[in-house]
Amino acid sequence: EAEAAAQAAAAAAAAEAAAAAAAAAAAAEEEQLTAEVQQTQAEDASDLDSILSGIDDVVASVSGDAPTS
Repeated sequence: EAEAAAQAAAAAAAAEAAAAAAAAAAAAEEEQLTAEVQQTQAEDASDLDSILSGIDDVVASVSGDAPTS
């Protein structure tokens, strides 16, 4: 009976360790995805800035002003 209790305690400890490892893996994946989203947003903002600069250049050339770039 004591052996069964010890085995149950060991199984519970192993399950707790597995749950902690799964939680750590999920947190790491969330951090990675957050970093990827932030990088994509920065790239999109840069692309938008380039597009807006190009539009400004076209408007400036049509209106006779000097290009902004």
